[in-house]
Amino acid sequence: MKFSFNLEGKVAVVTGAGSGIGEDIALKLAEEGSKVVLNGRNVEKLNRVAKKIQEMGKEGLVVAADVSKEDEVKSLFNQVLKTYGRVDFLVNNAGVNIPQLLIEMEEKVWDQIMNINVKGAFLCSRAAARQMVKQKFGRIVNISSVAAQKTHPGRAHYGASKAALDSLTRTMALELAPYNIRVNAVAPGLILTPLSEGLLDQTTRERFASLKPMGRLGRVEEISYPVLFLLSEGSSFITGQVIIIDGGLSIKLW
Repeated sequence: MKFSFNLEGKVAVVTGAGSGIGEDIALKLAEEGSKVVLNGRNVEKLNRVAKKIQEMGKEGLVVAADVSKEDEVKSLFNQVLKTYGRVDFLVNNAGVNIPQLLIEMEEKVWDQIMNINVKGAFLCSRAAARQMVKQKFGRIVNISSVAAQKTHPGRAHYGASKAALDSLTRTMALELAPYNIRVNAVAPGLILTPLSEGLLDQTTRERFASLKPMGRLGRVEEISYPVLFLLSEGSSFITGQVIIIDGGLSIKLW
């Protein structure tokens, strides 16, 4: 089934666009007519996604940058503005998860999670919002996680980072609403991506699937389409919200 979100001609920046959810969001934005800026640290992966976009006859620009570093984020958005003169959409998808129990957790791992998952979203949102305010138009979607509300051992840092991202989403929405800028988040449960497939064996994936009322794990497009909805005018009266997409897992008592 083909959906149309009317995103033709918009300029979108997607962080963490080299694989998984970020890649699928970037490809679907391109399919809907957006010019897509692909950000990440692995140029080879970004170039692979850009090639897919170009094979559609669409436009994809690769700009490698570490979103946790202010100077690199400035360079990223300077390149976007130099090339396109505006930025309409920002999808803060870049994130990392390194499971460690609290009593074994290294400070550098805590800092890495917070720097990429929270600081990275802040730096990119600040840079994008400064231009969006001038335009009197913009849409930001943060990729959070159900881990902000439901967690398990080894994810103290990851869950805390996503809870911070949810709070950041709400505050940004309040501050930016007067400028016709909407800010929302989606919070996926376990989604089948190359990363999750590499971390979990088949037995573990089946166990997680059995816990969900819908009886399966999520697919990347089941995150991408809600993101495109939040970027589109179909969601024109939605801001400051975190939409959980987890197959119903978070509504279960046990």
